[in-house]
Amino acid sequence: MQETPFYQAAYFDETYVHPLGVAALVLLCVIQLSVPRRHAVLPFLLLICFVPCSQRLSILGLDFNFLRILILCGWLRVLARGEARGFRWLKLDKIMVAWGVVESIAYVLLHRDFASVVYMSGRMLESLGGYFLVRWLIRDLADVKRLALAAAWIAVPVAVCFAIEKVTGRNWFSIFGGVPAMTPVREGKLRAMGAIGNPILAGCFWVALLPYIGALWWSREGKGAAVLGALGSLVVIVACASSTPIAALGAAMLGAYMFQFRNQMSSVRWAVVAGMGAIQLFMNRPIWHLMVSIDLVGGSTGYHRFLLIDSWVHRVPEWFLIGTKTTAGWGPGLEDITNQYILESVRGGVGAFVLFVASIVVAFQYVGHLRRAVAGDPERETLAWAVGVAIFVHCMSFLAVSYFAQVVFGWSLSIAMAAGLMSGLATSEVRVSTPVPAAASPGARSHSSGPMRPVRRHGRLLGETP
Repeated sequence: MQETPFYQAAYFDETYVHPLGVAALVLLCVIQLSVPRRHAVLPFLLLICFVPCSQRLSILGLDFNFLRILILCGWLRVLARGEARGFRWLKLDKIMVAWGVVESIAYVLLHRDFASVVYMSGRMLESLGGYFLVRWLIRDLADVKRLALAAAWIAVPVAVCFAIEKVTGRNWFSIFGGVPAMTPVREGKLRAMGAIGNPILAGCFWVALLPYIGALWWSREGKGAAVLGALGSLVVIVACASSTPIAALGAAMLGAYMFQFRNQMSSVRWAVVAGMGAIQLFMNRPIWHLMVSIDLVGGSTGYHRFLLIDSWVHRVPEWFLIGTKTTAGWGPGLEDITNQYILESVRGGVGAFVLFVASIVVAFQYVGHLRRAVAGDPERETLAWAVGVAIFVHCMSFLAVSYFAQVVFGWSLSIAMAAGLMSGLATSEVRVSTPVPAAASPGARSHSSGPMRPVRRHGRLLGETP
């Protein structure tokens, strides 16, 4: 079962900061404002991995945790430098905005108090604020590669910290406050959590970064980083001692394996649907009852997750319109919503749920379009595929955990990356499809007819920034 954040009850609506934490935040904000755009996502990785984001400033009842402050700093940077200039709205951007509006309105109408306005304002700052920031900062596959390299090298010291916590049972990030000093134990196993403050989320965060790190293997200068980063990520995942990250790791491996069938994914998807239907025909219980059997490290709460989904299915009228205030009446312990999809419907009803799923579908479509555009270039094709695998990992994790705190940025990073890359690809296609004037090129035919596709100039995808 998902643990309640250690800091939530103790520090909610209170200013809680540590001098070292403030110093780290100031340094990261300075880095955020001063580095070139191509490195501007790095401070977020450093914040999530090394500074507990439970630290916060409370101003007039508004909570500004460190993640929100760094996002605001990033927006200041983008606006001051004009890095959002030339922004083109995509379908995914509109869906994300619609999701935020629908969920916020539904939540406020349901609770009808000022606290709900404050809560949703902070949530949208983290979700939509983080999404559009990444959308502006990551524009091409070269940016994805730089992110992967940064994650690979960061994984090494993070792995050391998790290994020490696993051996000693003490979380040294507790000196900042906001995370427990003693590592929790389940079924005799220490469950390391680092700065993230939750072992399940810590493991899921690093599993979702693993596809990018693994894709570096197909880069001439990235093989060493790929090996070290992958080993570091695996150390973190094992140290968390949680079934959900290990199951997510299996999803990541499956996604990597499916690369060889990348040109037949439509058939694969229909085969999966048919397979699930066939399994259901031979089961006396609903197919989600299979979650009861998942216990990879001992002490897993698969029955809780099954019961949550089962109650959600049988209580559609309760949450359908604008969500529901609590799920405590669904069954013992079911106020703990360990499922992101169900959490979306509980917060915003069917509208928020459908838009959330639609954003995932469109993101996968973008990844498919991008992968086909760079087909034939192993390095870029694997990086594009890694974006899709990372989204797939999040989607599988969502079946067993709901995101909160700084890990929310991990989801924003993956889905916004798909939109940013699609925008860069669309810009390239527009440039390539511009008709060539007959006077300038006698006998040349126009490129405005036929399919649009990117071209290369000096080994670089057209539209890719140096």
